Parts: sequence; structure tokens; C-alpha cells
Amino acid sequence: MYKKRLLILVISVLLMCLIIGSKGLKAKVPPSSPVSGDIYIHTMAPSFSLKSLSGKTYNLEMTKGKPTVINFWASWCGPCNMEAPELSQLYDQYKGAFNLYAVNLTDTEWSIKAVKAFKARYQFAFPVLLDTDGNVSELYHIRPVPTTVFLNSKGEIVDQVLGYGGEGVLEAKLQKLLKGETDPN
Repeated sequence: MYKKRLLILVISVLLMCLIIGSKGLKAKVPPSSPVSGDIYIHTMAPSFSLKSLSGKTYNLEMTKGKPTVINFWASWCGPCNMEAPELSQLYDQYKGAFNLYAVNLTDTEWSIKAVKAFKARYQFAFPVLLDTDGNVSELYHIRPVPTTVFLNSKGEIVDQVLGYGGEGVLEAKLQKLLKGETDPN
């Protein structure tokens, strides 16, 4: 009887994980449809202003005229650790061609020390912004972490990656962004 209950419990937990995890799977997104929550492809990105680790304030208005990538991450997130080296490499490789904001979900972190250690470990040369109250991640309806949002030079959302897309996915989407291609599929 105990084994039967344990088996039912294990299957229930696995089903819940599958259901919750499937929300991070990438689906084809037709133009003008929700990206994540209420965020829509080909609409203006919600404006925000955040302080960086260095204390400087950054906002979306500063990015106008240049494609921008916003990456939402946390130091405790395994997939974020997998994705971080590629972000650093892409920033160095395409330096000056686009803006990159790494928005840390600071309200979920153990300490600011963990954020600084992550930045140092992966040699982030781009701004690390601190979402200390979770308002920006809520504004963008961030569910899976990491989530990466791609904005064209006008500030419109043109693509996204929910979760870690795998090696090369960010670069392929960045290349499309830099070429001005806006089809998210």
C-alpha cells in the first residue's frame, strides 16, 4: 500500500513539473500576439528605469536608435549559468552594434554579493541592472528564467526566448535583429 501511494505521489509531482515546465517551451508566435503575459510582439517595450551594480541609472530611452537585448536572469538559476558565457561572448563579438541590459531579479536573490560574483564569474562587460522590487520583471511578465527580449532600434519587441534556448539560439536571433528581420519564427 505504501509503495502504491509513493508511486502516485511521484507521478503527481512529475506531472506538475511537466505542466509548469511546459510554460517555458518556445511556441511559434504570430505577429501581434502575446510573448509572455500581456507583452506583444511588434508593440513598444514597456519603459523602465533601473540602477546598475555600479549605481548608474539606465532606462529604455537610452537605447533608442540601436537594437537592444534585455536578458532577465538570477544567479541561482541553472539555465542562466548555462546561458551567461554566450551572452558575454556575443556582447564582445558584436560590441557597439546593440545594447545589452542584464536585468537581475534581485528580489529573488540571497544577496547582492551573489549578483556581483555572477557578474565577475562570467565577465559581464555590459550593464547589470537591479530589479530590487520585481516591478520590471512583473511589467514584462517574466515567468521562466532566463527570459531574453529583443527590441528593434525603435524600441518595439520583435522576438524573445523563454528559458535557455540552447547554444547558438541567442546568436541566431541577434543576427536577425541586427539585419532588421522581425519575424519571431
